[in-house]
Amino acid sequence: MLYDSSESLAHKKFNTIKEKYIKLGWYTNNQFVVEKELKSNFSKTDRLTFSTLYKLYGLRNNLPNTYQYIALAIMLKFSLYYANMEFDEKKIEKFYNVKPDLQTIKSQLYNYAISNDGINSLSVTVSHD
Repeated sequence: MLYDSSESLAHKKFNTIKEKYIKLGWYTNNQFVVEKELKSNFSKTDRLTFSTLYKLYGLRNNLPNTYQYIALAIMLKFSLYYANMEFDEKKIEKFYNVKPDLQTIKSQLYNYAISNDGINSLSVTVSHD
């Protein structure tokens, strides 16, 4: 969000932000929306003034959320192994199925987690940098 008196200055400042997120690969240029809102303000002397609030939004439509199901599959495996928790596998397959185009990634992450015993692995270290 940005309060500014000039729309061109607001867009100039937003372009710097947009370029950063485009460069990082989070958005494409056409996924940004700038919203303009007129705000009224009363001062201590009861003077009415106006300012313009500009808001920059990044919108990512049609983005699947199936990556989360990969972690779910790993958690279910460890829940069964360590806590002997039973799950309705037919429901899980029906509602939380990983899409075919992500199966390779799922296999790699799943196999890595299982072979390293997930969070109980002594060989996994976290850098404090």
